[in-house]
Amino acid sequence: VKGKGGLVGDIGFPGNKGEHGKVGIPGDVGLPGSPGLLGIAGMKGDPGLPGSSGHPGTTGLPGPSGLIGPK
Repeated sequence: VKGKGGLVGDIGFPGNKGEHGKVGIPGDVGLPGSPGLLGIAGMKGDPGLPGSSGHPGTTGLPGPSGLIGPK
């Protein structure tokens, strides 16, 4: 007599999505040069800080293995 088919394991839960990094603060605008014969060039604003990296999502747990049917 053929054994009955085993039970199929449950599907694992998918991992949670990681949070996006925060946006960096933009740099300050440089001051314009003073007028004159050739005015002094204004200083460039500092570059904004880059956003922090988002946390990666957690890995989903695999489903339990199905039971093998009897022979």
